[in-house]
Amino acid sequence: MDSKGISVKSFDGHTDSKEFKRLFDLNAVLLNWSDEKKLTVLPLLLTAKAKRLNDGLTDAQKTTSELIVTELVNGCSQSAEALHQDFLDRKPLFDETVVDFAKSLQALLEKALPALDTAQKKQGKE
Repeated sequence: MDSKGISVKSFDGHTDSKEFKRLFDLNAVLLNWSDEKKLTVLPLLLTAKAKRLNDGLTDAQKTTSELIVTELVNGCSQSAEALHQDFLDRKPLFDETVVDFAKSLQALLEKALPALDTAQKKQGKE
């Protein structure tokens, strides 16, 4: 496969899924990938947990790259409690600016709140 021009880093399930998806979609547009090409390239960019999850998907779950990425993000996401704890445990790094620390907290909070909201809804239904 000719990888000329591809600037997407691999996705292991722990890296930023939104950034991976954004770069993957950008490359697909710039390189004029067909849907079939996207389905061929996507598995080559997966490592670790994301690769294992992809290998476990059914053919029905692998019909589009969008569906695959959605399944991977759902499968790789951490529990609501773990995300909330990551937010609570976050401390400023040495030489980290206040702005960078605030952005990091905001990103952790954005990950934690939707997950907590979903978990709370599930608990309310039980």
